[in-house]
Amino acid sequence: MDRANARVFVEVVEVSRRDLPRPIGHWLDKNAVTVRSSANLVAFPDVPTSLPSGQCVDAVCSSMQLSITLTARLPERAAEPVDLALRIEEAAAAGAATGPKVLLETTLQAVTRVPVVLPPAPEVSNGSLIVTAYLLQRYDDLHRVMECQARQAESSKQLAK
Repeated sequence: MDRANARVFVEVVEVSRRDLPRPIGHWLDKNAVTVRSSANLVAFPDVPTSLPSGQCVDAVCSSMQLSITLTARLPERAAEPVDLALRIEEAAAAGAATGPKVLLETTLQAVTRVPVVLPPAPEVSNGSLIVTAYLLQRYDDLHRVMECQARQAESSKQLAK
């Protein structure tokens, strides 16, 4: 693995179901869930990367503004899990006297392309949060991940009809 060019694409999805199996493995491949919101980012190794929470796609989804900060540590070998530190907090209000309130802070080991269900976080969601990491070893890996997600989204639209 060329560590100088490696990155981690991470998707954080909020779904309406609470009773997801742990570990979830490939359960999502055969079971439909309702997505409330999603966010994704490309993390550089050992550099905290933040973004506002993803677009809300469900009427029940919270209107609270959230920020996700993720720090990824690359494994020694591509087949090993990626260490992720994840923090979700209220987005900082302009001119606020205090810093943002941390709602969830956790660490996890994510095998590339295998979803991980986060511990319940009622402050963030009354459903479940799922994190999926993709180790990007070459420049064109991100393009392939995005193509795959587009195909999955199209397939989901077809199933909903």
